Amino acid sequence: MNGFHKMQKKNFWQIYFGKDPFSKAEFIKAWIGWWVIAIVLLGVLSICTSLNLRGIGIALGFGFCQIHARYLTFVGWNKFIGVLGVFPVTNIILFIVLLFTKKK
Repeated sequence: MNGFHKMQKKNFWQIYFGKDPFSKAEFIKAWIGWWVIAIVLLGVLSICTSLNLRGIGIALGFGFCQIHARYLTFVGWNKFIGVLGVFPVTNIILFIVLLFTKKK
């Protein structure tokens, strides 16, 4: 593929459900966007339903795993470290560490 493919603007589905590795800008955008989606979704569900929000929160945490895994492959680390993204505290710590990580 040529360099143009990597420079195309990505839509919502490509960012959150694609398989290509992220650049740093895409990683930051996806990470912040997923926090917004998770908080809004959990807020609406807490008002409108009596569902177990802990289970839904854990399920949303797996979205962070995928976001971290795609950026980890971009910087040259093992993508399975992204599993730490499931828990909010380790998610934030991993995000901060990755912000200051240079590509290998």
